[in-house]
Amino acid sequence: MKNTILSIYILCIFFIFIGDTGFAQTKDSAITQISWQHKDSAIHFQSHLRPLRQIAGAPEAFYTYFWEFGDGDFSFNKSPRHAFADTGEYTIRVYATNNYDDGKAPPTRPRKIKVNKKGTLATNYHHDGFFEEDHNLQLKVNRMPKPDEDMVCIIGYKNPKNTTSELNGSLVLFYNDTKFKKKNFGLTNLRKYHQEKTANMTTLLAKYSKQSQVPIYALNEVTTHGPKYIHSFKRVSSNSAASLLMHKQTLFDSENALHFENLRAGEKRYVYAVLHTTPEMIKDTNATVTLSAMMIPDDPTAPIVETNLELQIVASHDPNRMMLGNRILNYRFTGKHKKQKYDVHFQNTGKGPAKKVDLGIKLPPIVNPHTLKIEDMYPECSPCATADPGESCLDTIISQDSIHFVFKNIYLPGIRQKNVEDKDSTKGFVSYQLQFKEKPPKLPFWSQAGIVFDTNEPVYTNKMHTRFSPGISPSIIAGYQMGFNEELNPNAFLVGAALAPYSPYKTYFQVEAYLGLYGEGSYNKLHALTQNKYKSLDVRGPDGMTKMEYRIVESGYLKTRKLVTLNLIPLEVRNNLNDWLSVGAGLWLRGNLYEKNSQTPKENLTPLQNNSFFTDTTLLLLKEKETSPTKNFSHINIGGFIDLNIGRVRVGPALGVRFYHFFNPDKTGLMLYAIWRL
Repeated sequence: MKNTILSIYILCIFFIFIGDTGFAQTKDSAITQISWQHKDSAIHFQSHLRPLRQIAGAPEAFYTYFWEFGDGDFSFNKSPRHAFADTGEYTIRVYATNNYDDGKAPPTRPRKIKVNKKGTLATNYHHDGFFEEDHNLQLKVNRMPKPDEDMVCIIGYKNPKNTTSELNGSLVLFYNDTKFKKKNFGLTNLRKYHQEKTANMTTLLAKYSKQSQVPIYALNEVTTHGPKYIHSFKRVSSNSAASLLMHKQTLFDSENALHFENLRAGEKRYVYAVLHTTPEMIKDTNATVTLSAMMIPDDPTAPIVETNLELQIVASHDPNRMMLGNRILNYRFTGKHKKQKYDVHFQNTGKGPAKKVDLGIKLPPIVNPHTLKIEDMYPECSPCATADPGESCLDTIISQDSIHFVFKNIYLPGIRQKNVEDKDSTKGFVSYQLQFKEKPPKLPFWSQAGIVFDTNEPVYTNKMHTRFSPGISPSIIAGYQMGFNEELNPNAFLVGAALAPYSPYKTYFQVEAYLGLYGEGSYNKLHALTQNKYKSLDVRGPDGMTKMEYRIVESGYLKTRKLVTLNLIPLEVRNNLNDWLSVGAGLWLRGNLYEKNSQTPKENLTPLQNNSFFTDTTLLLLKEKETSPTKNFSHINIGGFIDLNIGRVRVGPALGVRFYHFFNPDKTGLMLYAIWRL
């Protein structure tokens, strides 16, 4: 019986383990499988992925694909076909991105295949949409960066067709913006297929510093990896390659350089940089990072080409998203005319085309919708007010709290539509600017878009939050302190400074440091004698010196002190109730920076007999002064306080009153002061 129970228990544990392992693999760790078959002078590839897990409330989940064939070519198709120019062994990779799925992207496992027969290259895709017009340098990524996930950046470069000579030069990829405290990317692999050689930045700087100034052509900042969204190259300056490289090094923490040779006229080449996003990137989700690339010809008369690619850090993959160039503003320099640039991107993820797309933008209450300026869009449309009937157009509807961008009479293919090979044609965007109504309060705000394709349910983008950096506000403090129960030096003049966030709202912390400057104070300590004591003194009279008897009435001392204190407020919690009233409380540390004490014995005497020289008036007799050594940095006292400010409590002048109490020894008082926050 016991053996039977034990066998059943072990069997249950086995099935539970198998079930958990299978679920875990299905959930996240199932390796992407690759299959292929020879057909029509080419090889047809397919991937086998784990089932998608739909995010509740999101559009239907789907995969997007990036294939790398191991010969320098690639494809974004789901099931691509590819012909190899030569026989041999090739490493195939597929990166699948899980859109609207709540798990991790399927892990990529390279698969080697052996090609025994040359294919017909005419069957391959020629990536005509990769380079826009006559651009010679282009960056594309297979997905937006997500923390703890690999992303492939394709660096495409070519020699223009209108040249007759081969091109030699250098490619440099810059990443990890210096504006972020931590690095966002680590380069795990750089795959190259055309004998590009790794170059050293120090060597490049030395090489190009000898060249004279040449024209520099730059591609305006790109906000997506689709060729439809790329702006034209413009000549921006003339400079040496070395100067431009050094400038780039101030903007980016990391770079990798390659040297290429024998790039024929019209030839296109691709390099693949695998960037692993660091787990720390999650702290900056929705922030925008930049990748930058330069192509520097060895010929000093040929133009340098530069391109930038802006990417949004995401928590999950969603082709419909809102982007903002600067999510953290400096409040000191933010005024009414500050421009906020937004980009709203959308993609038709359906099985058929969309003829109408309505982008409804929820506006923050602090922006002025009537300052709207549309900077760019795709599909490119004329305003509906001036368009002909039936023509593709953009209708802009403005209200107090929202803006609607309505694309009408367009043809936007669906990503799962048959015979749609250009996935970028399924995407669109609107780039626009807005200004504030007035200088905004220093409080975070957000915007969000709802996107309606034809008559379908709206798809909501991420909330794009904007906040203000804390900033630093130094303050000047001057005041007067009055002690209620101090015998010596109860009053002092105060002068010092404070540090706090710039123009804070609600609760914030402040630190202070200042000197207490005390004048010389004195204190009489006398007590009456309980027993009669007498003293004889020689007193000069009309007839010369005479001895007189006195009774000692009181005995004590006269004490004086000079004092300078150092006051530190290491922790003060304040709250601005409004623009004119602020309250606070905190910890107060006070130490004697300089202290000098002196004490002189003192007696009050009364003569025992009256005469013409002396009456019964009490006489004061002072003895020799006793001075104690000067003390520095002595006696630290700990206390607390509550505080009230009236005036320009965020930035500017204000008056304050502070009630304080120290504990060793007990001392209580008031501090009246003026503060000016800069």
